[in-house]
Order: sequence, then structure tokens, then C-alpha cells
Amino acid sequence: MPAALNLIAHPPPPRSPPPPPLFGPQVEAYLRLTRIPFTVIHGPATGPYGKAPFIELNGALHADSSTIVDVLAAHFGRDLNAGLTAQQRALGHALQRMVEESAYFHLVYSRWEDDDGWASTMPAYFGRPGALTRAVLNHVVRPRFRRQCAAQGTGRLPRAVVVDCFGKDMAALSECLGEDGSFLLGTDAPTAVDVAAFGLLDSLLNTGIATCLDAKLAGFPRLAAYTRRMQQLVLAPPAAAAASKAGDGAAEAVALHH
Repeated sequence: MPAALNLIAHPPPPRSPPPPPLFGPQVEAYLRLTRIPFTVIHGPATGPYGKAPFIELNGALHADSSTIVDVLAAHFGRDLNAGLTAQQRALGHALQRMVEESAYFHLVYSRWEDDDGWASTMPAYFGRPGALTRAVLNHVVRPRFRRQCAAQGTGRLPRAVVVDCFGKDMAALSECLGEDGSFLLGTDAPTAVDVAAFGLLDSLLNTGIATCLDAKLAGFPRLAAYTRRMQQLVLAPPAAAAASKAGDGAAEAVALHH
């Protein structure tokens, strides 16, 4: 009997430029690349561990994007890291931690802590809220994200330091990509760290929210090109992914996961 898999997530900002951003970019990108059928549900704000998005797999709830990917890989036997060397796995792990535990909080800071970023974030996600909703957003929702950011440490740093640290993270990703159009570990097809990096970059580049990170990210055109390539793979219909660019190793590798 096929597994019942639901992805419970917030909807992306309604005013995002096309194509529409993903509903939990990292998890949804993995599901699409591996061609695992799933249903998106706009559910409660958070799941296990107070995190979102989360999944419901055969009635069991799982949260935390990296944990979800591990659960799905084990359950469906579709591991994007299959075939990697031990050294590649180690590098991928380190890069993924940089994306999820460092660069992610730079994004949170830029939208929820920084006043200019919040001025762009609120209308992008919530439109033009009334006075009561605005009060809840300013005094309940935004402070929750600010507390998380402060507890992690990034929220206690000056804006210029956060932007500089973010730039160093992006420089590391850009350097790993090289100039040959491959993926982060030098592979011909995306691996788990590419899914994590794409989740972050897609949110930064494709939601239409202006932040203090934009100018720094614009200095890495290689990352923008990489995000577009990942987006094409992630959003490609299964038949198109299998048939397009017959000589392209990335498209062929995606097709193998059907």
C-alpha cells in the first residue's frame, strides 16, 4: 500500500514573483527531486519541536528539515547521497551545517530583527493587516523570531557584522560550486547539501522580500545561476526531467529516482 505523505507548511509569501516559491523549500525540493508523491497541507503554525514545516508519514509526525530528509530517504530508499565518498559526505555535512545553523539565522535576522527587513517582510506575508493583527504581529509574532535569533547569537550582533558573516558563508558556497556548473560537492546531480542550500537561496532570491542581505548576495552571481538550475530541476515535471537534456547528467540522475 502506498505511503500516505503530507507536507504541512506555511504558504509562501503571496506577493512573491513567479514562479511561486516552494512551501518548505528544502523538504519540498527533496520530495520533487526524488519523485516521492506528497500532498501539501496548510496546517498549524508548528509541529514537533515547535518547528515548521513538518511531515505526516503514515500517521507519524516528523519535523526539522534535515531529520525529515533522513526519514524519507530511509523509508523510500531514495538517498541523494548514494555513491558519495566519505570525504564528500564529510564536506557535505559541514556545508549543510553552515547553511542551516549560520546562514539561516542571517536570513531570520534580516527579516525579523532588522527594522528595514521587517518593513518588507510584514506586507509580503501578511498584506495590509488591520490594527489588531498588526499589534499581534509586532508584539507576539515578531518577538518570537527575535528571541530565537538572540538565543542563537546572531540577533545580538550589529547589522554590519551579520551582513559580513553572511557574505563569508555565501563566498564559501560559491567557491565550492566552481565555474563548471556542477553542484556543491562536484557531482553531476544534486545531493542533500544542494537541497539544503537551495532551500535557503530560493527563499532569499525568490520571495520578493528586500533585506540588508540583498546587496551582499548580489555579489555572487554564481549562486544565482546555481539557484536557477536547481529550480529548473526541482520544478520539472517527472516526464520532462527524464526526457530533457538527454546528455545532461543532472537530469538523468533525477530521472533515476522515479
